Amino acid sequence: MMLENRTTESCSERSDDHYCEDDLPEFTPMPWTLSDIRAAVPEHLFVRNTWIGVIYLVRDILMAAALWKIALHIDPLFKNHQVTGQINYIGAEAARWTAWLFYWWFQGLVFTGIWVIGHECGHGAFSANKTICDVIGFVTHNFLWTPYFSWKISHHRHHSHHASMEYDEVYVPKTRSDFGIPLEDERRIDYSEYFGDTPMYTLFMLVQQQLLAFPAYLISNVSGQKNYPKWTNHFDPRLVPSGVRWKSSSTMASHGSASLTGSS
Repeated sequence: MMLENRTTESCSERSDDHYCEDDLPEFTPMPWTLSDIRAAVPEHLFVRNTWIGVIYLVRDILMAAALWKIALHIDPLFKNHQVTGQINYIGAEAARWTAWLFYWWFQGLVFTGIWVIGHECGHGAFSANKTICDVIGFVTHNFLWTPYFSWKISHHRHHSHHASMEYDEVYVPKTRSDFGIPLEDERRIDYSEYFGDTPMYTLFMLVQQQLLAFPAYLISNVSGQKNYPKWTNHFDPRLVPSGVRWKSSSTMASHGSASLTGSS
């Protein structure tokens, strides 16, 4: 109570241009139900056309193959004696690595498109045929090191409990008590609060999230529910959350990932 009074007093004493959460308007939920929103979407947008999905998949595979075909010329080009003689060895190596970086950037975009197709299979949006969805999703996701069936189940739970601290599967924020941090002290500097909107900090968090976050979630349940057993992951059926359906699906997903590892 004393803390609330102190906060109210400090807000009222501050100038108008100073940010204060007490001055924010109260949130008002939208008046529409999910049924109202769905009814507003044209019916033809809910039709799942398998052949259109296959065309998109073939397009992405052809784009990936074309990029790989081009990339096969990178090393022979920049290791050619004529090239190294003109721009010297260091310049040729710098150009070669730059070319590979460009290749992986664009190939990563194409692979992301293939991964999204597997994602849509997990939602049943690729085709009205569940078997087609599962076969395409299993192949595309395991190709990109994502165990399809176990991820599919956890992802459905994520959408069913989105933004729930207690039941969401991923992006569950840690509380101050999880970190053992005492109650917030107004005198302390919250660097995340100050730097959160700066370009460099945003870039750092984006790179960290894009490179490490999803693999870390699949491998060790990073940002997942804290009440799951230690070493919970999507690959080992012995270490996933309880449930026969989850464990059997995880076994199949693990076999697919193992097959990919063996073939590579």
